[in-house]
Amino acid sequence: MRRTIYRWVLLGDGRLFRAFFYTGVDAGAERQQGFLLWMRRNGFRVVQKELKTFYDGSRKANLDVEIAVDMLSLAGRYDTAVLVSGDEDFVYAVNAVAYKGCRVEIAGFRSNTAPKLIDVADCFIDLGEIAERVRKDFAHGVKYEER
Repeated sequence: MRRTIYRWVLLGDGRLFRAFFYTGVDAGAERQQGFLLWMRRNGFRVVQKELKTFYDGSRKANLDVEIAVDMLSLAGRYDTAVLVSGDEDFVYAVNAVAYKGCRVEIAGFRSNTAPKLIDVADCFIDLGEIAERVRKDFAHGVKYEER
């Protein structure tokens, strides 16, 4: 993968073991399929699940179990996991990964991240603060692929 801004933000000077992208899919959405193909071709392991439609018309694909299982089954093969989520459901999984000796960093927008998840993380990366910094850097011509 090229050294892009998401890698600079989430990886820093570390080495990437594996990057996963978890998403709900709509089989008929061609643009989404094109995006997922791009993700695969750019080094992501894409884990997808068909969207379910609920009585109120909302749609969701719950991938919490898949994320937790992958984090736990790969623990020991990585030093640090970076979980981009604010969902409090991950508190137990984050603790379990930490008990296996891995560091867990949570990345998210503070306003959408459960305080309990921030509390159990080794580090919290506030994407809101980073977005502001990136805007300023781009205004001054900083190129992240060169960092």
